[in-house]
Amino acid sequence: DISQMLRKVCQQFRGRMEDKQIELRMDIQPEYHYQGDRRLMEKVFTNVIGNAVAYSPVGAVITVIQKDEVFSVENTGVHIAEEDLERIFTPFYRVDKSRNRNSGGSGLGLYITKTILDHHEIIHNMVNTENGVKFTAFFGDGTINSYEKKRWGVANSYHAQRFMDFPTDLEALSGED
Repeated sequence: DISQMLRKVCQQFRGRMEDKQIELRMDIQPEYHYQGDRRLMEKVFTNVIGNAVAYSPVGAVITVIQKDEVFSVENTGVHIAEEDLERIFTPFYRVDKSRNRNSGGSGLGLYITKTILDHHEIIHNMVNTENGVKFTAFFGDGTINSYEKKRWGVANSYHAQRFMDFPTDLEALSGED
């Protein structure tokens, strides 16, 4: 149950959101089910929502939406340079070059997210919006019609495609033994 899993992950970040005075808006369809690896999908949601919280400024708004076959997270108050968007899912890549392992992140979170989604053949992307940055994943059959591309902001996305080159050791990427 993706719906229940998303609510649980959002709840895990409530304290950090309160500390940063971030408003959380959720529009989660009840009882949406997806056939996939539960642990890996939870890792995806934790990485994406965790990044939204970590990189949002004080007073931002994070919107988590799960409707039909579309999952998205948008955070306001920050944008990512287009050249960084091209590399956002690359291992060890960090948008903020001043950050290191001690000050936050290994640069693997979105790469792990990409790898898991690719393994499940879930199309995904990250784009700048008028108000911030938006991550979107499509749980459908692997096709997106032109209306949906425009509606969800992936018409010209670098990442609205399937990537079939992924490590086979997904257990190692999940961070669990």
